[in-house]
Amino acid sequence: MACLILTAISFFFLDTSGLTPLQCHGLLHLQLVPILLGGGLLGLGVWLVLSLLFGRIYCSVICPLGIFQDVITRIGTVFNSAGNKSRPSKKRSFMQRAYRYSKPFVRLRYGFLLFFIISLFLSFGIRFPLFVSLLDPYGIFGRMITSLVRPFYLLGNNILTPYFHVAGNYSVTYRPVFFNPGISVVALVMFVLLFGLAFRHGRRYCNTICPVGTFLGWVARYSFFRIRLHSDCIGCGLCEFQCKSECIDSKNKTIDTSRCVVCFNCLTACSRNSLSYTCLPKNRVKAEKIRNLPQQSNADFVTFNQRQRRFLLSAFLSSFFMPLFFRKNEQATVVAAEDFTTVPQVLPQGKSVVSYQRENAIFPPGGISLRHFQSRCTACQLCVAKCPAQIIFPASNEYGWGGFMQPTLRFTHGFCNFDCTICADVCPNRALHNLSVQEKHQTQIGIVHFLVDNCVVNTQNSNCGACAEHCPTGAVSMVPFGDPSKHLTIPTIKTKLCVGCGACEYICPIRPYRAIYIEGNRVHQTAELPYDPDAKQQTLQMDDFGF
Repeated sequence: MACLILTAISFFFLDTSGLTPLQCHGLLHLQLVPILLGGGLLGLGVWLVLSLLFGRIYCSVICPLGIFQDVITRIGTVFNSAGNKSRPSKKRSFMQRAYRYSKPFVRLRYGFLLFFIISLFLSFGIRFPLFVSLLDPYGIFGRMITSLVRPFYLLGNNILTPYFHVAGNYSVTYRPVFFNPGISVVALVMFVLLFGLAFRHGRRYCNTICPVGTFLGWVARYSFFRIRLHSDCIGCGLCEFQCKSECIDSKNKTIDTSRCVVCFNCLTACSRNSLSYTCLPKNRVKAEKIRNLPQQSNADFVTFNQRQRRFLLSAFLSSFFMPLFFRKNEQATVVAAEDFTTVPQVLPQGKSVVSYQRENAIFPPGGISLRHFQSRCTACQLCVAKCPAQIIFPASNEYGWGGFMQPTLRFTHGFCNFDCTICADVCPNRALHNLSVQEKHQTQIGIVHFLVDNCVVNTQNSNCGACAEHCPTGAVSMVPFGDPSKHLTIPTIKTKLCVGCGACEYICPIRPYRAIYIEGNRVHQTAELPYDPDAKQQTLQMDDFGF
């Protein structure tokens, strides 16, 4: 189950052809921090009840970062030299998979949890959401997939695109690859940290740094079902050797339930069946009944575990390549990279005279206000990965250092589709509220600004009009300009009609500073409709009469 969930989430982040239905984002709404940020008290209560009943099953089955660490530990078993039946020695090399019981870093664990809670609920979570983003396990996983894996995946997609087109399959299309060095460095640092800790110490990150793991571990201390050691344990250490949470002390015959992620590796490792996952207290389990259970040799366990590792590794790696080979044979309507990055040759081109700098960054529709958006966004970058126009990017300094990595809109390579609501649909944190298409048509994320000194109509006495042609709401229109004999027209703007989609800014041929651009709204406003919906509906009904 854990492998399937990790594969589905990774596939959802990487899929560029729409093969994965948007309903798959329901898996992301199971994540604990998004539930908490979205105000899902019912979901939070469900996880608390499940943790009280069964322990930390969230960490072992649902959390993608936790499952990703399990993949790393399974990869490490390729170098395992502990396949013998004897008790592993205390000395181990870097390549050996020999876990040992370690004492919990109690102060460090609860220190991170306290800092996370303060950052989440007090002023730090609003002014400096970067702290929350750096500790949210789901957000960390999303950034690693989007910033580290997705660029290479898109490169592979672009390499294979011509071959699919030759075969008559046009569902695979060219996708521009954008690379942000700053975001990638942060994601790479987290990957190296996770890889090192998981390779050497299994779930050390989950049980020391992750606030979600610490919180659920505190709840799991009182869980009804738990793994228990029985009186017939001989202290051989096989269960301790396989415990990736390093929470089994075979010498003292104790298990730290707060760090156990209920992976059941210890149950299959024990050759005497001296452990069980039960709700009964230890003194109520009959030793005679346990001794009569069929015995399992350590060699059988090693063989079974190796097959399990191969399956897990193959399924995880296949999630990166499935979208390339299993496609629907449909026509695609995605604009090629040349259309995003170059100015159409039919438009007059020129250099800007006046420069400008945006005072407010543009955040995606559904964000309501900058305060609301930043206080709930953990920079998982799912909206970055799923935006069909690829105009959502991780912020560098648009929001200041506190909003580093949170999504922002840039119209240099495209514009926001008038009818598209995908970013708001998939957001699991409710940083972006769901919008209907009608609500999207009136959501004003920014206001258009026109610089006449940069416009080619003014500088070159040449007609253009591309901004007015691309405006979906009529906020930009053309009016006569200059000498009537030259029949020139220049843009004029109506800010009440503008929704800030950026179509005018994208198509403007002036470089490097456009003659027309969008300034973001700190609080999203409601734009006026360019038509009367009731009158339009009445006209359509009359036209349908046929005469």
